[in-house]
Amino acid sequence: MSKLFVNMTSHDAIEAPKDRSGRLVEKGDRRSSDGLNIPLVVGKVRECADHTGQVNAMAVDVVFNPWVIGRCQEDTIFKSTTGDLALTWVADECNLKIGKTGWKLIKSRYKGGLGENSDEP
Repeated sequence: MSKLFVNMTSHDAIEAPKDRSGRLVEKGDRRSSDGLNIPLVVGKVRECADHTGQVNAMAVDVVFNPWVIGRCQEDTIFKSTTGDLALTWVADECNLKIGKTGWKLIKSRYKGGLGENSDEP
């Protein structure tokens, strides 16, 4: 399968990032990703359909603290860096070979889920 959808999601159970001094970031903090320790959890890879409806892709969830997803929505550079981080961890945790260049963000809420629209984790 040549397509991999990485769902970058959030949950309060994931600890907020810490700076170099070990201090948790606070709500409203607008810092860059430099020097941050960003906790995350990688889910299981599963088969899913792409926009054609054919099951010829895979999906995996990467769960961050809500602060991280909020920063991604505000800052495209932070989003790109976080995407690279997610891909690195997916490749390592799921034993996949993933090209780190050439990935793109798509206008989609969630891929490979349950429910009528396959958008429920």
